[in-house]
Amino acid sequence: MKTNRVKIFIMLVMLFSFGACSEDSSTNPTSSVPDLTEDPTTDPTPPAVDFQTIAINLFEAAKGVAPSFAETTTKAASELEDPMEYLFNTFRMFDPEIHQGIIDGSNFFRVLFDMDESLEDIFDITEAIDPVVIQEPFEFGNSITYDHAANTHEDEGTGNIYDSGYAYTLEGETIHFLVTYRISEDEGTHITMGQLQGSYDMEEGDVDLAMIYLVEYNGEEYYVVRNEIAGNELTHEFELRMAISGSHGGGSAIVGKGISQGENAFFLLKMNYGYELAEAGERYYVFPADADETFLQEMDREGLQYEDLPVEVADYQADIQSKALFVPADLPTGHVDFNDSDISLDF
Repeated sequence: MKTNRVKIFIMLVMLFSFGACSEDSSTNPTSSVPDLTEDPTTDPTPPAVDFQTIAINLFEAAKGVAPSFAETTTKAASELEDPMEYLFNTFRMFDPEIHQGIIDGSNFFRVLFDMDESLEDIFDITEAIDPVVIQEPFEFGNSITYDHAANTHEDEGTGNIYDSGYAYTLEGETIHFLVTYRISEDEGTHITMGQLQGSYDMEEGDVDLAMIYLVEYNGEEYYVVRNEIAGNELTHEFELRMAISGSHGGGSAIVGKGISQGENAFFLLKMNYGYELAEAGERYYVFPADADETFLQEMDREGLQYEDLPVEVADYQADIQSKALFVPADLPTGHVDFNDSDISLDF
């Protein structure tokens, strides 16, 4: 049932704080993709979309794009100190067969895996609409035209209310999608809000994802995460921007660029890790594509200065130096920052 899908998705995503396999996907991302380019005079109705295949392939595609760190100890992350532990938890390799209940939503890839049910809901729930640009409740600054959309509302009568918005469009082999949700629990004293927007070119392998997640308690305490990543699952090139913050202080921001897989491949991260996003200093970290937990344990947690960056990341360092980190103004601090707490889509 729709209700169960939404609840399952929300329960999983509520684990999400901020952010994986680095092997090449063993599945062909276009093997089950319908041919949407057939002559419309022969069949004016596009073939049915296998949305479950799209959802699984999106997770596989993301593993081919983003950097990841494999476990090498039985006490995962126990020997790591921040910011290395933070990086490991964000990009730790996630295997759904063994990590359910172990790796939570602070892991970037766990969140992508949990998207499957919600992407399925997009195709189940939405109806065709006149093509229109739909604004995200928390503005990412994108202007995307969708031709399928829906809003849902469910009041259990127990003090818990669930609202969701869905939109998508298919453009050749590319799916563009937008999912929003708001959960009000305990008579509104506990509010969870989230938003996922992205696209996936199932032929060329381009992936572009933006997501935000916020938990608020009693209208005062909050925790928020924002992630952006774009790249290609075939070349393993990527760029990313991420941040995490909350009402209790603390916060981190990352930008990165490089190649996440392959021999003699490297990637560069610039990180602002400290008590306040606006005050912490920037540090640079260089990783080989096969870096793992042990590599992080042996790495200098203080990072590098820009002028000390090695030649292996010369192609990325100018872009990373100039690429702005997220700052507190880029993150919501409460549910009212999502279009005054209204996550429904206007179409």
